[in-house]
Amino acid sequence: MNPEDYRYHVEKLPNGLRLAWLNVPHARTVHLTAIVRGGCLYETKENNGVSHLLEHLHMATSKKYPTRKAMTEAIGRMGHANAMTTPENIHFELGTVHERLEIATELIAEILIRRQFACDDIELEKALIVDEIRSAGHEWSGDPMTRFLFETSGSLASSGGTRRSLERLDSQRITDFDTAAFRPENIVVGAAGKLDAVSVQRVTSVLSKWNVDGIERLAPNSQTLRRLPAVGSIPSIAGSNGVFIGFVISDAPRGADWVSMGYLDTGLFSPPSRLFEELRYGKANVYNVGCNLTRIVAGNLLFVQADARPRERRVVADEVLGTLRQIKENGIDGHWFEAMRDQAQYWLFSVINDAGWLSGRIAQAEFYFSDGRGEDLVEEVDAVLNLTRDQFQDFARRLFRPENCFILLGSKSWRCAPRHFRGMIEKYLG
Repeated sequence: MNPEDYRYHVEKLPNGLRLAWLNVPHARTVHLTAIVRGGCLYETKENNGVSHLLEHLHMATSKKYPTRKAMTEAIGRMGHANAMTTPENIHFELGTVHERLEIATELIAEILIRRQFACDDIELEKALIVDEIRSAGHEWSGDPMTRFLFETSGSLASSGGTRRSLERLDSQRITDFDTAAFRPENIVVGAAGKLDAVSVQRVTSVLSKWNVDGIERLAPNSQTLRRLPAVGSIPSIAGSNGVFIGFVISDAPRGADWVSMGYLDTGLFSPPSRLFEELRYGKANVYNVGCNLTRIVAGNLLFVQADARPRERRVVADEVLGTLRQIKENGIDGHWFEAMRDQAQYWLFSVINDAGWLSGRIAQAEFYFSDGRGEDLVEEVDAVLNLTRDQFQDFARRLFRPENCFILLGSKSWRCAPRHFRGMIEKYLG
């Protein structure tokens, strides 16, 4: 496998939309992923949930497909269709056989460019979202750290909206946010699959027709993201007795750093990790342990979650931070590193020729980095194939520092003195 085969191309169209594309010569399919700047990062208390609602509305009808039946039939002719809202953006995905690329491009343009919403559509989609919330049993189904970051900011009721916040959304608020978010300069489209020069020209021709007057760029709501304390409680996760030990990276890691972070994410609590053995069968009565990697505003959070009885959370924190210090100072066990490398390479070989995964991956890279180099995937493939233990340890030394670390405790038992946990951070990582 040659990493250079995965250098994608980036073209900034005259209207400001960015198209990132990668030709996979042997593919028979093409996949389009559009990422729109939106999500609760850009919302306020007054329009909370509007991004989630717009995700639904843009997939409901359009100028060319003015009824739900017409839009449903058009989407149904695709091999794959999906949409979702994250705290930072809104995604739309379409996949089809390469012979229908032009039809798929026109359809994604219809989805993105739609401007007017009928009152009946708005009320129906609100009701559908409320049903989603009820079926999920809570108002945001993201991981605990994302929920903490966005739900307790003081400005939002929920990352995805609530029944009450949706009721407050009138047509004017919806239209205002839609006009600011769904603009070419706020959007990246990733395309992957069987794409020759003629195919790319057709895609750019369709997407270039979209022009919007004026400048109404979305700006992040500065009060939406919570500022993480060095040691704090998690009031938004009411049932948690857990301890969360996290590390913040302000700049999104790439290449070897990104893959190293993935090793920690997937392997810190997997056999043959010593930490896995200690927490599962050792000193503390731990109900659940896990490690998660969350991308937030072009940075990253790596956090360890362990659910334990309140009096044992100091033992858990002690074990976790002690293990991380050993990794930082002494490197890692060769057997563990080889196991993580095997897992990473298996994953890579499983997805690297999947047009759906590729279109999403290159769209995300251009959305977050906006550098037009097309090198992000090349660096990732190269790192998965060739990462060394020295590179991994170098990243661990830069990550596991006191200034990057925070500890949060479940609100059910906020009785432990914060100074004990602050002392642990300095003891193990200083």
